[in-house]
Amino acid sequence: MKSRLDLYPDLEAAIHSLHSYQVPEILAIPDGVVLCDVCGNPIFTPMIMLLVLDGYLWGIICEECRRKYHYDKQLLLWSEYEEKMVRIGEGP
Repeated sequence: MKSRLDLYPDLEAAIHSLHSYQVPEILAIPDGVVLCDVCGNPIFTPMIMLLVLDGYLWGIICEECRRKYHYDKQLLLWSEYEEKMVRIGEGP
């Protein structure tokens, strides 16, 4: 769910009041920050890498996880992904 920073306190209170878990997980991530889909760490780089497994886009991956787990897998830079999606009419 996306919201503005000034609305965060009200949003957090609403989630706590409506959520069935005793302690729901709420992550407040600043605009412009991307998280790695493997480890959850923030990625502060203009070169966001997308992991491709068996020909399908799997997710966003940081450099550390790429080196540790997926050093031999195909990667696609975000800019390359956007170019391909715009070209086939599915992108922004």
